[in-house]
Amino acid sequence: MACRSAGASNPGEFWQLMQQGKDCIDSIREQSWLDFFAAHSQTPVPLRYGQMQRKEHFDAAFFGIAQDDAAAMDFPQRVLLEETYKALEDAGIAPSSLQKQPVGVFIGSVGGGEQAAHSLLGTDTGALSSHIAYFLDLKGPALTINTACSSSLMAMDVACQYLRSGKIDLAIVGGATVYTDPRAFIMMNNAGILSPTAACRPFDNNADGMIVGDGTGVVILKRLDDAKRDQDPIHGVIAAIGSNQNGQTAGRTVPSYLSQSQLQSSLYRDNRINVEDIQYIEAHGTATKLGDAIEVDALKHSFQQFTDKKHYCAIGSVKANIGHTTAASGVLSVIKVLLGFRHRLIPPSLNFERCNEYIDFENTPFYVNTTLQEWPGNAVKPRMAAVTSLGHGGTNVHAVLEEYLPDSVLSQAAQPEAFLIPLSAKTPESLAAYATRLALFIRQNATLDLNALAYTLQVGRERLQYRSIFQVKTLKELAAKLEWLGRGGARDERPENYWQGEGKVRNRAYPEQSFESGPLATLAEHWAGGDNINWQALYSEDKPQRLHLPTYVFAKTGNIGCSEKKQEAAKEEEAAKEEKAAKEEKASKEQQLELLLKKILAHQLDCPVQQIDSRRNFFELGLTSLGLVNMLKSLEQLTGKKIASSIVFEYSSIERLEAYLTKNHTDIVDRAEFADCTALIKSSVFSQPSARFPELILLNENGRGQPVFWFHGGLGGVQPYHILAEVCERPFYGIQAKGWISKQPGIHGVPAMAAYYIQAMQSVQPAGPYDLGGYSLGGLIAYEVTRQLQERGESVATIAMLDTFDTTGIKDVKHSAKNDFLQAVNIALQTTVMQNPEAFSSTLIHRDQLDVSLSDEAFLQQLLDLAKTRGLPYSEEQMYELIHKQSKVQTAHEAHRYRMLPLAAAESVDCYYFRNKNGLYMGELEPYFTLVGYEYDLDKKKHWQIWQEYLPHFSIVDMDASNHLVFLSEPDVCNSLIDFFRVLYSEAGMTPEFFRSFQQRTIEKHGVLSNE
Repeated sequence: MACRSAGASNPGEFWQLMQQGKDCIDSIREQSWLDFFAAHSQTPVPLRYGQMQRKEHFDAAFFGIAQDDAAAMDFPQRVLLEETYKALEDAGIAPSSLQKQPVGVFIGSVGGGEQAAHSLLGTDTGALSSHIAYFLDLKGPALTINTACSSSLMAMDVACQYLRSGKIDLAIVGGATVYTDPRAFIMMNNAGILSPTAACRPFDNNADGMIVGDGTGVVILKRLDDAKRDQDPIHGVIAAIGSNQNGQTAGRTVPSYLSQSQLQSSLYRDNRINVEDIQYIEAHGTATKLGDAIEVDALKHSFQQFTDKKHYCAIGSVKANIGHTTAASGVLSVIKVLLGFRHRLIPPSLNFERCNEYIDFENTPFYVNTTLQEWPGNAVKPRMAAVTSLGHGGTNVHAVLEEYLPDSVLSQAAQPEAFLIPLSAKTPESLAAYATRLALFIRQNATLDLNALAYTLQVGRERLQYRSIFQVKTLKELAAKLEWLGRGGARDERPENYWQGEGKVRNRAYPEQSFESGPLATLAEHWAGGDNINWQALYSEDKPQRLHLPTYVFAKTGNIGCSEKKQEAAKEEEAAKEEKAAKEEKASKEQQLELLLKKILAHQLDCPVQQIDSRRNFFELGLTSLGLVNMLKSLEQLTGKKIASSIVFEYSSIERLEAYLTKNHTDIVDRAEFADCTALIKSSVFSQPSARFPELILLNENGRGQPVFWFHGGLGGVQPYHILAEVCERPFYGIQAKGWISKQPGIHGVPAMAAYYIQAMQSVQPAGPYDLGGYSLGGLIAYEVTRQLQERGESVATIAMLDTFDTTGIKDVKHSAKNDFLQAVNIALQTTVMQNPEAFSSTLIHRDQLDVSLSDEAFLQQLLDLAKTRGLPYSEEQMYELIHKQSKVQTAHEAHRYRMLPLAAAESVDCYYFRNKNGLYMGELEPYFTLVGYEYDLDKKKHWQIWQEYLPHFSIVDMDASNHLVFLSEPDVCNSLIDFFRVLYSEAGMTPEFFRSFQQRTIEKHGVLSNE
């Protein structure tokens, strides 16, 4: 398959925007269109649509089309030619292998294009299919089908009928809509079709019309048995497809719920489809209030003939992402579903806030899916989905798609010791670009079967003029050689076992020869020189599986339009040269930025710069949470702007971070050129831990005054305290749990932990008075440290407690491995959205999404697989280590066994207690951190009362956090804490006047407990 749309130039990019729930509908900026709208429209035209980027580009030379002829061709013809070629390559089929074969072409089109006498074939919709058949020299039917918006899915239905009949062996099915003329918008707007608010809201109560978009999609169809026989890479299976017509309704464009339902129910019945196996519907969903309601009503009616089950089947519409692509909408919907099968994810449907008042989802099998979610398996059956496409002329098409589950018997293809990897293109530039693209694909898919990759490139690609061929033994070796070729193939770096040529017969008067055997080097030399290799002869009867690999990189030849002038072309060529020179200069500077980022990361990892792989995840390389904050500080120094920690999680490699910085900080490249790397590294806030006490971490740069010491919470780390350390004028130390950053065993019991931490503190500050603090368990440790220090004759000035609990009522929680796994994985996910609590529920994993009947090992694997879809920043190996560390720390502190003893000099200590006024420990997050039966009894407890009893100088400040777990995450609470500790730990210190003023402000902002 192949596709293009707003925001995507291939299926990989198309899936990314689906997965991310991205709205790619953009503003119309072309001034000539805006002027035309103003002059001709009866009402204001919505100035947004899903625009395909670079749609004017076309590699005419590749297809042997003269520039003048290309200029006369409609844009849909151009994009269909390129996308058809890419779809065949994705299927592992060399286009020349189809010559003279019974292959059908079925293209959906709604017409369009300006007719001109000299360009009849260029704009005739019939040429959309016939031009493809002509270029590929095919002998099957070539049909262009127009049933309005259902055209491409109708083309698929017709293609399936031809395949079942045996009249053809392969079908090319597609659709294309590309807007090049503003008159189409005028007509649709005058007819009241377009959304006046310029927003596409499928199934929503505010839906007010559609937004259109450019799009094209092509899929290759074969009979399933033929595809399995030929070892084709299979995206999915069409379990059923059919069409019908509304006949007479209340009006020619009024849909018929009864016709739609009859089509669907007959398909399910005739093909013995259990509708409870259909987990997702890709609806037509154009975001018209009546049309959406009729479509859902029809689906409800057809489903309820077979099941009473409710709310199990997700529903969505791609049109909210890219607009309504009319003729291409059906095939793009199919591609969306197939990509969902591949990734086992159901992407979100956008712009749904409140249900359409005419749709009663509560009494249907359906729900609008608004978040990226795992696509659950159907027991032993494949995943299943349905696609609906409806034409405004009354033609309805419905298809049921199945995930393809390959046979359990793997290919027995022999694995040779070395492999020949041939690449060819029509230009040197396309060859280099393809090498780069393939290298990146290999780096991202390290488990590829190299034998299958070689076979696919050998038999599934054309032999074009400019050729390169490598002999390799490993994927890693191949990726390195491809990267060399992509960089231009410098002669002084030329690798071994590499051949190149221009596909010409070398000084011979006889035709091209074909070779079937011989040493690999000899075969490679012949192929590079222009001879043919019978690759099939190199393999036994059990041939490798063909793979979906990156497809040809077409040359971008600039604007090819009917109004193009030679003078304008010359200007564009000159501009392109200037742009190329600017890009080369920018590329050189970007290399400096990459090196700078590597140096910053290498400093945090304490390793040579040469060991940093720009493509590898920071956390896989070993970056800790403290190192992450150090990196952020260096980046903020470089950019001069605040950078959220989520950025490093989202763009978690040098390559991705560099791309983000270049796009969002436009002066970053110039800054990097003149940056002082040493100064940037010194801007890090966390010092390297001492060898004697690695748990003692300096969290800021300030060196004046006595230190502040804060102790870790129940999880063992101190990274959350850095937001307070930043505003502290004095040195601010965090003390982590022993064993948190080392492989040492943990310290058992709070008293033993306190004794060790006192040693660490006194290595920095031998004598008091001390200022101590901590969140949750950290406040309890601060109290015990105070008690032991006073027993030794030392003094403590202040203790800060952030929602610290009372241990007297805590029960011994029996640890469950599964519960520990759930907590650890969700804590790791939580770090990626730490400053965005609203995103917790959509990022963390709910216990109801898990099968607790699995073994511990299988349960953990289930968790990790789900977490990867939510942005898990760590590798599996790192998560195993993290789980082990957290379990070690949580087991060791034994807080439930701790019994508080009075202080020797309680009246000498000022205690500031920050209380979460709602008293919830987990609140709404409870199902994300505990399994059923492993609940913590800490809600609504008056934890502060015992501290009030033991500490005479005790002051309470109420905070309004959602729950205990997000106390240091929610912005309002954090800002209040920052304001307070900026003063408490200042040179002047806390004054009664400031505290009274601060307390009043927090009461106004957060309120107080009603019973206090």
